[in-house]
Amino acid sequence: MHDGADRPAVRAALAAHPITANYLFHVLVSADVPIDDPRLILWGWFTRFDPLADLHPASVERAGNRLLFGFPIAIDATWKPGYRLPVAFDADLERKVLARWDRYELPRPGAHT
Repeated sequence: MHDGADRPAVRAALAAHPITANYLFHVLVSADVPIDDPRLILWGWFTRFDPLADLHPASVERAGNRLLFGFPIAIDATWKPGYRLPVAFDADLERKVLARWDRYELPRPGAHT
């Protein structure tokens, strides 16, 4: 989802669509999260999701002291103002570490001992 998108409108459209309405969960992620990489999509989901603020069920009922959420449940795992920037991978630093690896007296990464 791109920055500035109307999140409530996207949630409503997903809930109303004849195909996506049948899914239990709709997870909204930011455009920088590659949805074709299972590891990174989970990273994007769980690092940008606050269960208190970012769960949007279709309905909510009370049963005693329990809340019952109706499906679909939209999870807003998009980038929010105030979040710290993610740690960036530094390829130059990796090259320096690998060049000095023998000094560390550790097995090489990927080496099976």
